[in-house]
Amino acid sequence: MMTDRTGMRDTGESRRTAILLVALAFVFVPIAFSDDFVEAATEDTSLRYSYLVPIDAGGMILLLGVSLLVHGFRLRRVSYLSWAAATVLTVALDTFLVLGPHSPAIDISLASSYIVAQALALSAVVQASPALYCSGRRRSAQRPEWRRLRGGLPILAGTFAAYLGGVYWDWGLSQGAVRSWEDATREYAKVLGRLTGGDISTVPIDAEVLGVIGSMCGGAISQEYFAQVSQIIPLLLIALGVDAKFFQRAKDPTERAMTIVAVVALCVAEAIAISALPTPNDQCDGVLSEWHEYAAFGLTIAACVIALATLGWALLVRDDAPRRRAGDVHRGRPRE
Repeated sequence: MMTDRTGMRDTGESRRTAILLVALAFVFVPIAFSDDFVEAATEDTSLRYSYLVPIDAGGMILLLGVSLLVHGFRLRRVSYLSWAAATVLTVALDTFLVLGPHSPAIDISLASSYIVAQALALSAVVQASPALYCSGRRRSAQRPEWRRLRGGLPILAGTFAAYLGGVYWDWGLSQGAVRSWEDATREYAKVLGRLTGGDISTVPIDAEVLGVIGSMCGGAISQEYFAQVSQIIPLLLIALGVDAKFFQRAKDPTERAMTIVAVVALCVAEAIAISALPTPNDQCDGVLSEWHEYAAFGLTIAACVIALATLGWALLVRDDAPRRRAGDVHRGRPRE
């Protein structure tokens, strides 16, 4: 009979872990990067961001439904309030993203605000008060809630790093990339026009000129970055599993779901970093596509930050679970 109850409990926890995994993946993928998905799927720039507000609003409603399913349709009041705050903030930020001005400073502020919305959504999913993020006294008083919430902090840090990487991409890295023969020809014409005073009609287009034009193509990211990060991510994953015993610390379904999200993020980042290596990322026939390069850059940054933050937390922060001291008498049911 005890075996049956244990099996039922394990099955219930596995089911809850799976549903929590869906909810967390929903927070950290389609909702967190909805603007990137919309931009990639919509070619008409005048309509691109007009889809963003209804998509995010619908996504937050679905997230509430999944959260209700996780907790047996019995959400605490704090979860409803956190979800409502996250929804209002996300829609407001989407509206500003569509209608407002843009600059590096504004985009960094938007990224910081979006990560606050993600933190509120996370606290709603795991039924923990958002006040735990900034109150040590509350963390001490509400340790079970804090244990559920803190596993998401490295993932939030990685998401924020990806946001900042996107800002750097938009305002710095992508500005110098030349990815096609057409773009390279235009750049060559500009340079030649400055050298010839604007008259380029007499310049012959021969093999040497074509070689020069082809050499003007290049991506935004050096292949050395992808080569190095493809070696770093597995080392970080091994460090989490061996040195920090990260995978042994996942006790309840929430912690296990957070662990799975972190591991999947590292594995996906490793795969996309490797996928970028076969291409030299220079010459007009060997440049990575813009979305491939952008996704590889953002995902690898996020994965490294997730792993480093988790490793630092596991190694430096003492677990708040009480430990049995040597010589303590075991109380309660005898061990079998």
